Amino acid sequence: METAARLTLAISIALVGITVHLIARVNAGQRVFFLDLGREPTDTDRARVRRTLWVNAAVVVVGIAVSLLSSDVLVLTLVATVAPLLSIAWMLGEMLVLVRTVAPPAAGGRFVVPLDAPPPLSSYLSAPLAAANLALVVIPAALFWLLRQELPERVPLHWDAAGRVNRWGSPGELWMFWGILLFDYALLWVIAWSASRERWVLSPKEPERYAWLQHRRRSLMVRMVETMIAGLNLSMAVMWLGIAYGSMPGNGEVLGAIIVFSVVLMAVAIVGPLVAFLLPMVRIQGEIKRLAGSDVLGTRPDGWRWRGMIYYAPEDPALFVPKRWGIGQTLNFARPGAWVFLGVLTLLPLVLAAATALFSR
Repeated sequence: METAARLTLAISIALVGITVHLIARVNAGQRVFFLDLGREPTDTDRARVRRTLWVNAAVVVVGIAVSLLSSDVLVLTLVATVAPLLSIAWMLGEMLVLVRTVAPPAAGGRFVVPLDAPPPLSSYLSAPLAAANLALVVIPAALFWLLRQELPERVPLHWDAAGRVNRWGSPGELWMFWGILLFDYALLWVIAWSASRERWVLSPKEPERYAWLQHRRRSLMVRMVETMIAGLNLSMAVMWLGIAYGSMPGNGEVLGAIIVFSVVLMAVAIVGPLVAFLLPMVRIQGEIKRLAGSDVLGTRPDGWRWRGMIYYAPEDPALFVPKRWGIGQTLNFARPGAWVFLGVLTLLPLVLAAATALFSR
């Protein structure tokens, strides 16, 4: 398990590094770090990207080296905590400084409110991926229920950074993995629903083309999440069932390999969708802006606060609106529903954890 723990830590550091690298490298047209500058990037802007890439690369190299070579548990724990945070914090710092140096993207513009109903939730979902995501919640639970009777009274539940078991417990506690699967599945539907409920307006110029672009933009967002959740839940299912199988008498030798394999699956589940969907989403967003003059058409210009990072418009009935910076969507924080929505997202994992704990008894 020591080798498995080292590989798991190294893969985790590499995963964060690859994600930061991908975000920093997406500099299409007037965008840097996905942020629309409204002008061509300057040498200073490009220097921010280069600094981020070099710092991130250094953190990844040092973190992986320490993960594979150090035998000090405290050092390994420190690296596991600090390395990912350092890369992310550096990138966010460069992004925040960049935002302060440029004018926020245009938020105004004429728009048309269509009389027809907006596209339904089902139009954004993939039927095969919806079936796969449901199966990845149901099938692992059924398999674990069958394995549960064969497990010993105590199974490993946690390992330290050196791969030594530091917590044992009842096999019933492994149902916590089902709670993770349920949370991911619920989160997928919440994100898809929010995409379908985003403010739906049309541009007076080429409204049909604009409608297609907006639907395509939201579909790509949902498809990326569907694909990512499917991969993440597959990796969680492999880890869940792998720990159960590896805890049986005579199977302990395969446990480390199963955990490493599940972490590799997790890395592919995160990086793969980012590679496949981020650039198409950026291109679609660029087309929307070229057609309508703004990629947040329908929002109130005076509702954008903190240089366009927060939307607070009491007179706007919309709850979900496009983000002014970057890609994706944000909330209208003047609506009570925004705080209810955030509260539900915060409480959902706690409720699922409590329900799973009760179910595992």
